Parts: sequence; structure tokens; C-alpha cells
Amino acid sequence: MAILQLDNLTKRFGNFTAVEHVSLTVADGEMVALLGESGCGKTTTLRMIAGFSEADEGVITIDGKVMNSIPAYKRNVGIFFQNYALFPHLTAYDNIAFGLKVQKRDRHEIREKVGKIIHMVKLDGLEKRYPRELSGGQQQRVALARALVMEPSVMLLDEPLSNLDAKLRIEMQEEIKRIQRVLGITTIIVTHDQEEAISLAHRVVVMDKGKIVQVGPPEEVFENPCNAFIADFMGFVNIFEGTVESVADGVMCIRCMDKLIEAEAASCDEIVVGEAVKLAIRPEKLQLSDNKNSHNVFTGTIESTTYKGNITRVEISGIITEPLFAHKSDFYQKPGDTIGVYLPPDKIRVFKTK
Repeated sequence: MAILQLDNLTKRFGNFTAVEHVSLTVADGEMVALLGESGCGKTTTLRMIAGFSEADEGVITIDGKVMNSIPAYKRNVGIFFQNYALFPHLTAYDNIAFGLKVQKRDRHEIREKVGKIIHMVKLDGLEKRYPRELSGGQQQRVALARALVMEPSVMLLDEPLSNLDAKLRIEMQEEIKRIQRVLGITTIIVTHDQEEAISLAHRVVVMDKGKIVQVGPPEEVFENPCNAFIADFMGFVNIFEGTVESVADGVMCIRCMDKLIEAEAASCDEIVVGEAVKLAIRPEKLQLSDNKNSHNVFTGTIESTTYKGNITRVEISGIITEPLFAHKSDFYQKPGDTIGVYLPPDKIRVFKTK
């Protein structure tokens, strides 16, 4: 069952189109991430859903009811702001209870609902503290509880983890995922962080220049981007250009400078011989190999290594015009060493240049 429906949503600011003909259906209990660079239109889309910004074209439907003319406070939408927006003069309890009190709910009902949500977000014992007496993570839980206690049809999260340090960000990812799963609440999360999107969402919606450019499960968007822009955004740091020399028996041969690289042709049906293409491969998919007799094995020189804890980032030159980057664990070679690099054909993604 669809809880949220966007049909041809468009928003303009003067001559600039921030969101252009965005259509999306979000199912009951689904968490969807709007992912993209700053200025891609994701936050503007969220603001239109919330009712803070009016759509120039298109229709927003929540629970089967058209929302376009409904003011924000009547849309039954919970909103989690990037800066938490807590009332500094109110305790954690009163911040959470604020919306219920505005609605003049029964005192016993308020106590019961707030108590349950405080326990759910693990704020027991902190009810009487003011925001200044809480850590960043605790403030975030208060803001989340304040939105959830209203039992909204749709929960909107705007860059919810951007103000947290790395350790706390990971912890809160798990908390948000747990709470969303327990409550089964339909959720839209806006983020520019690829890892955050694929960790939290059931589906990822990638936006660019106000348009949706790819929608799919996290693993699909992560492993099989539909164009070079998305590949770059999703961490395919090895992207280089070539020309198709042949396509036969499910294998595409591509000339890159003086190298001939083989890639699986299954996902490249529209690409023909002679066409200029871009190749992309994730750094963790590169294999370091000395088997010089295999296809797609080339010799290069280690330019630099960067230790990153669980992996080492290796920069290799002398294979393609641009350096190749590999991510490897237990790597002990040093800059200046010669190394063999294998590009698995099934891990290479090929895109049209236009």
C-alpha cells in the first residue's frame, strides 16, 4: 500500500528549476533515501512534502489524500531537522511532549505516550535535563522522539546524522534503523552520504540537477550505477575513457590508450563498436596479481600507499593515463615497487560518454 505519492513534482525559484517532474511512490513502512550532492533538489523535495514549500506543479498524496493545499501542521508528517531545533528552555520531557500539549491531549495520554517513546529511544533517566545538559547524540534522540510521539503517517529526516562524530554516527544509524523497523513508519531520509543511504534505506533515490536519475535497492545502486555520474558519486574512483573495438559472445573489448580491456557486455546492449565509452571499477574490486598471461592484467608502479585502518589505499600509475586506486587489507609493498593489477571483467561497468 502506498502511503506517499509524488506525481510530477516541480519547484522553481525564478528562472532556476530546483526540482523537475519528480515522481515517486513510497510504500507503507518503507524507508527511502533521497541521495545526491548539494543543490540536487533533495531537500527542496522534502520541504514540499512537509508543506514548508509550495509545489509549482505536481501532486503530493499522503494516505490517499492530496496535500497540496493542506498546511504543514495538518499533514500528519513528522520532521527531524538537521540542527534538532530543540527548545532550550524546555526539558527533554517537555520538548518531546510539546506537540501533544499543543493539540491539548489528555494529561494521562501525554504521560503514557512520552514515557513509551523515551524508553524506545533510550532516554530513560534524562527526562528532566535541558538540551544544554545533553550530548549531541542525546539531543538527537530527543528531537527524534518529539517527531515520533505524534505518530505521523510519514517521517521526514533531513541530514539527521551530519552533526555527529564518526562513532556516534554509526551508533545512530543503527538506532534509526531499529526504531523505524519496530514502528514500521514510512520514512524519507535526505542525505549526501552514500554509506548512510545504503546502510539505512530499503530503496535509494539518486537525484541530480533536480531530477531522479536512478532508483533501486541499495546494493543495486551501489554495484550497478546507471551512468558515469552515479558511478563517480557512489565511489567508483577508477573511471577512464576508451573506445569499443569489438562486442562478441558476451564480451566487450575496449581500447584504452595502448591497452585492450575486456568487460562483460551483458549490461551494455546499446553500446556498439567504435563508440566512445567510460569504464568504471571500484577500488576494492581491483585484484593485485602477478599472472601476466591473463586477460586484463597490467603492470604498474606503486605511487603511494595510505593506511586507513582496515584497508590500505594504493595508488598505481603506468597502466592508464589516470592513476588506478586499489583498496587492500594486509598490504606491505611500498612506493616505487612494480605491481600487477587485474581488472575482473564482471566488475567493470561500461557507460556511454553522453
